[in-house]
Amino acid sequence: MNRTEALEALTDGHTVWKSEFAEQVCAVLGVPWSEELVETFNYEGGKGYLGNDGDIGVYGLSLGYHIVKHLDLEYRDFFGRGSQAREYSRVIREKLQA
Repeated sequence: MNRTEALEALTDGHTVWKSEFAEQVCAVLGVPWSEELVETFNYEGGKGYLGNDGDIGVYGLSLGYHIVKHLDLEYRDFFGRGSQAREYSRVIREKLQA
């Protein structure tokens, strides 16, 4: 995985990533991994998470937030998960290109 792929993954606020994938994203972006990101998910009745009850992984929005906080970045708050994820990715990209 390269930096572009890692940043692209962060633009998705609805996906639950396998922990190995999320750990790779952190490594590529130079952010320490945290096992606290790993959760057990349950179906939300058609809004948000679209997997199976009991799936274990890392919520994409939580991964973006983890990276933004570690890099001590400022960001705008959005109502939608996708919009918020894209904002996290944007500020991370700007920081890494600076």
